[in-house]
Amino acid sequence: MQGRGVGFVFPDRRGWLPRAVPGPSIPIPDPKLMRTPTLTVLLLAPAIPAQLTWNTLAPPTRPAASESYAMAETSGPPSLLLFGGTPAPSTWRLSQGAWTRLAPLHQPSSRTRTALAYDPVRDRVVLFGGELYSAPFASDETWEWNGQDWSLLQPANRPPARAGASLAFDPGTGRLVLFGGFGGRFLDDTWSFDGSDWTRLQTTYQPPPRANSAMAHDRTGIVLFGGSDAFGALDDAWRLESGAWRRLSFATRPSARQGHSMTWDADRRRIVLHGGYATGLDVLADTWELDAFGLGFSRVATAVPGPRVGDHAAAYDPQRRAVVVFGGATVVSSGGSTYRVPVDTTAEYVPTVRASIAQISLGCGGIDSMFFAQMPLLGELGFTFGIAPVIGAQRIPTVAGLSLAQQVPPLSFGRCQLHLATPIAVVSSPAFPPGSFTLPIPANPALRGLTFYVQVIGEEFLAGAGQNGVGFSPAYRLTIGD
Repeated sequence: MQGRGVGFVFPDRRGWLPRAVPGPSIPIPDPKLMRTPTLTVLLLAPAIPAQLTWNTLAPPTRPAASESYAMAETSGPPSLLLFGGTPAPSTWRLSQGAWTRLAPLHQPSSRTRTALAYDPVRDRVVLFGGELYSAPFASDETWEWNGQDWSLLQPANRPPARAGASLAFDPGTGRLVLFGGFGGRFLDDTWSFDGSDWTRLQTTYQPPPRANSAMAHDRTGIVLFGGSDAFGALDDAWRLESGAWRRLSFATRPSARQGHSMTWDADRRRIVLHGGYATGLDVLADTWELDAFGLGFSRVATAVPGPRVGDHAAAYDPQRRAVVVFGGATVVSSGGSTYRVPVDTTAEYVPTVRASIAQISLGCGGIDSMFFAQMPLLGELGFTFGIAPVIGAQRIPTVAGLSLAQQVPPLSFGRCQLHLATPIAVVSSPAFPPGSFTLPIPANPALRGLTFYVQVIGEEFLAGAGQNGVGFSPAYRLTIGD
């Protein structure tokens, strides 16, 4: 079908009708392709494993080799905060792969096996408890990091002293949640922290008592796996959502372990589990992922194995878009004996082909930016993007063009520019949410590393702002990755 001008199609009460816009003529898709909210560009292929690897970083300065550090994302600037692990108080920042030892005016006393997590609602890192180097040997203190300094909080209520507890942010409630640990006995209590006080949650069911488990949030709740009790390592999985615990059942899951890590990979929308101790001196090096919907664990065959460590620290690094692990202990055999030896390794877990999104032009007609709900990952059947409605808009954008090539130079329409070469597809926007689009990305290995371009076009977005009432969003270059 050949149009007179930019052949994008806008909805009409009678259905889909082409409307010509004065300008150069380019081919347009058949409007029949645009009758559904989504458009699959290529046929679905069988699911394929992602290609991921572990990279070992070698910063010249780094924290001392030790077990039981705690690490969390922080701000000011976005980076990772590391605390504890050594007999002397130690606070470090990891930024762009480089470690810097900080000298805050205040900081907690030396401790290990402390619980540490980032609260994105309040933009604070919270520390609770830990194993002290002197009596009383377990702490019930709550500390907070504001990006520059530590401060000791004085909540009216607090959990009993403990070490080896798990702490994670609950996206469903916007609060931090603490579970378990060891304080003279293995514990099974659940506590919530709102930034000023602790509240014990009264749940009908909860995981059995344990310490040294790992906990991480996903899109809507918190997942806990493993840990240890008086009888050894555990392999059960639990989910906390809407204030209630329930046990999860998976056909395949990691083996029993303690001292492992679990981290929400915000870039790939997965929980990443790594390492830990099985029994005795059996240190693990396997990596597992739990999908975004919590449907199942899968073991990842990485191109380069991860570090064989337990009692290590782990967190998601927003700068490098990677899960980072540091320290912990590994095993060394010498003279017929096997020893646990602390390490100072910094390693990051990354895809071999990274998904990316880059803006390459400005918008016009009131469409200044776009949102992307997730990265363009291979097999992401719910890849969603769009724009937010703008006050004063007469209509919202109705179509998004996709192209495998960028139009150079762009086609100009008054103050607006089209940066897409001949579109290969047009995705129509559903009635709700307005201005959003869904493009399934098939799990087809031929798409790994594929680059394509997206631009949204809307009719009469802001009266008089565009060319003949047509507004163009910025154009974006996207690369499909793992």
